[in-house]
Amino acid sequence: MYTCFCYLVWGYFNFVCCVRFFSTFFQEARGRTFLYWGGALFIIPSIIMLLLLIVASFSKAESNAVGVVQPLIDSSINAYRDGSIAEIFSQRFLDWYYINNIGTFPLLFLSVFPFFLIGAFLAKEKGFESIKENVLFIKYICMVCFFAFLFFKILPYLIGFNVATDFMQDSVGGPLGAIFYITLFMMYGEKIPRFIAQPLQSAGRMALTNYIAQSVVCTLLFYNYGLGFYGDITVMQGFLLALGFFVVQCIGSSIILKRYSRGPLEHFLRSFTYRGMKNEKNAVEK
Repeated sequence: MYTCFCYLVWGYFNFVCCVRFFSTFFQEARGRTFLYWGGALFIIPSIIMLLLLIVASFSKAESNAVGVVQPLIDSSINAYRDGSIAEIFSQRFLDWYYINNIGTFPLLFLSVFPFFLIGAFLAKEKGFESIKENVLFIKYICMVCFFAFLFFKILPYLIGFNVATDFMQDSVGGPLGAIFYITLFMMYGEKIPRFIAQPLQSAGRMALTNYIAQSVVCTLLFYNYGLGFYGDITVMQGFLLALGFFVVQCIGSSIILKRYSRGPLEHFLRSFTYRGMKNEKNAVEK
């Protein structure tokens, strides 16, 4: 278990270091440079990968891959639902390493780093501070991304599921959907009633704490060392469970931030990061 934990921490540490290293090449870049590079690093690899997967979908490579992956899926289900704590953590490491290894690292990097650059573009151009001046452009981006997002998400249901359509649904449709939601919020965020916006804002300020809380609670619900619900609930039950728990987190975050300036894990991370600074207090100044 300790070895699995060390591998996970080391993997994420290396990934963050790589992102930070490549970010240094853009320290003096202009705003639009971030956008051009971010767009190119997302679009060009996506096209190359899509062409490769289209070829694979017309060959025996796809059926061979399915034959290899299915036993791994069955092994995961059995371990999480019926396994011991050691078996569960071992399976978690194997599942993590199946996706996060030296062979998949370039793909993972190219699926994340372009959006760091696009986010840097928005920050440098003060995109969230000049919404009114660019509202027509934002509406255009929102509409284009919505229809593209909708198209890629329903594409597998229109022409059938294969490795190519799955890739387009997740790796292309997913980011387009994220851009659609962001631009939609940019246009109409101020119109959200305060009694809804304030809890959402509080949950966002405690993102790390809420993320870890979700992991802990869900493992206790689904893994065998908890209630063992893994594979036994419907999609609707899962949706209602996720929605209900997030509502509880929003309310809980609001209560905590009325007394403290940040969540417990955010405070720990900030204290660790700025451990050389004195007078770091978590309580809200009255």
